[in-house]
Amino acid sequence: MDGFDSYDRPGESQSEPVLKIVILGEPGVGKSSLIQRFLEDRFSCDSIQTSGVEFHRKRLTFPGHVDVSLHIWDTGGSGTLASPMLRSYLHEAHVLMFMYDITNNASFMKLNDWYTASNYILTEQTTFAEPGDKLMTGKTEPFLALVGNKSDMQHIRAVKQEKIREFTEKTSIAEIALVSAQSGDGVHALFRKITATVLGLRLGRADFEQDIVAAQIPHEQKDPHPVAKPPMTKTRSTVCSLC
Repeated sequence: MDGFDSYDRPGESQSEPVLKIVILGEPGVGKSSLIQRFLEDRFSCDSIQTSGVEFHRKRLTFPGHVDVSLHIWDTGGSGTLASPMLRSYLHEAHVLMFMYDITNNASFMKLNDWYTASNYILTEQTTFAEPGDKLMTGKTEPFLALVGNKSDMQHIRAVKQEKIREFTEKTSIAEIALVSAQSGDGVHALFRKITATVLGLRLGRADFEQDIVAAQIPHEQKDPHPVAKPPMTKTRSTVCSLC
């Protein structure tokens, strides 16, 4: 893990690697809810839209007693996309999560703008970087992930798989994931898998068991040939007729 950032902050070891994760996407896709689920394992329907950016931290422990401190940046949405501050938010980022709502096709299509803006900034930073000024494992670009929220609402899914494939083929997306901030499905596994992949760490048995359980969750399917139920027959109540 040579080359990883480490900070001398309360509760963080000097040798503890730090991973900066920036979550990008339109307002309302569930960025803050995703973070709340990951940090506190809870969901709130009354979440307030983020203005500007919010910063969160959480430590993860991997097999071999390896601790990693995640620094998670929650960006505010469309206002952030046009803001000159986006350059500061992406500075020295190790992971970029492009997030969309699977029931809202417009939120997915807008990721083209988010990717274009981010790629321009990262290219600019790489062009003017000093020799040896590289991210994490010697790479000049961060790890990119495409995250679809509301996996529990597949029955009203609006984003087609072919559109996702087209987007990933023309970008540098390295990870594709579906999660549900509301149910918690896939949220913790997402952060642990990305962290382990970027840092070259081993995942524990519990991580794989979590993936297996999530994959086995049954989804209600409508019967294409439903059996018609016999009509209800009304019977006159003798009790009421005597009242």
